[in-house]
Amino acid sequence: MPAARKTKKSTNPVHDWMLLAEPYDHRLDAATPFWIGVDAWPQETPLEVHIHRGLELGVVLEGCQEFRYGGSALELRRGDCWLVSMWEPHAWRTKEAPAKYVVIVFLPDAIEEMALDSQPWLSMYEAPVARRPRTVGREMRAATLAIAEDMERESREQALGWETSIRLDLLRLLILLRRHWRPDPRTSKAFGLHSNALARIMPAIKLAHERPGAGADPAQAAAACGLSPSRFHSIFRQTMGISYGRSCRRARLAYAAHQLLATDFTIEDISQQAGFVDGSHLHHQFVKQYECTPAEYRRRHRDRAQESASVRFATTVPRGTRGT
Repeated sequence: MPAARKTKKSTNPVHDWMLLAEPYDHRLDAATPFWIGVDAWPQETPLEVHIHRGLELGVVLEGCQEFRYGGSALELRRGDCWLVSMWEPHAWRTKEAPAKYVVIVFLPDAIEEMALDSQPWLSMYEAPVARRPRTVGREMRAATLAIAEDMERESREQALGWETSIRLDLLRLLILLRRHWRPDPRTSKAFGLHSNALARIMPAIKLAHERPGAGADPAQAAAACGLSPSRFHSIFRQTMGISYGRSCRRARLAYAAHQLLATDFTIEDISQQAGFVDGSHLHHQFVKQYECTPAEYRRRHRDRAQESASVRFATTVPRGTRGT
């Protein structure tokens, strides 16, 4: 698989700003729908903030990782996992070393032809962070570790068919997480669907994330999927657990969060870029999603960037292979 690379540098004068929510290009496409990395850290590391367009699934193999996103701070240990949605800013640091993680960043296309029958797996990523799947119980932890260790071995040895094996392991992990997940009954009614439901709405999902600032156009999304508006809305809600409009709003908020961290644009300018009426509209929706104002979000992460930079300049910390 091609190595991950950064696509641009920020002009913000904050110390070591390139550590803060830089978009990573994993060069994902139909031919290369996933990227996998294994990080091994011999010592604790400062906080790093990342963002990318692929979905992310990671598992801690050794040590302890602090993970922050969506207003939540998680302490993840051996066998714990995390899920990050597209364009969702997330921060991590190694809290206890030595540490080792396996991380896969992928497009939904990576497994859409291997659908989870009636399992609405994408809704796990659309759920608020506090309601996303967690590793619970000894048996689930052991199963999660077994799959993650197989992924690590396949990516390291790269024997014949290793990419297919990793995609199957990814599917197994998603099935395992979905089996033990209890979605919010108020937002999820996705049961009994035909296995190709995800493939039917995939063009709409791509529209929402590739052009987040354009706003939700249900008619265009339905047409892209070859469905009538009513049928499209029904299938989308059943598959994702939320409406298409709400999914688009989350994509626009994630894009706004990225712009807050990666640029010096005013909040008013960012609100327009992200498709909101004005700064007040963005403020209201942002507080509901991230539990803080856009200004607080920007200030909080810049403070962390300065703290991270001072630690990094004081001690030489080797860069790992992590590209997420």
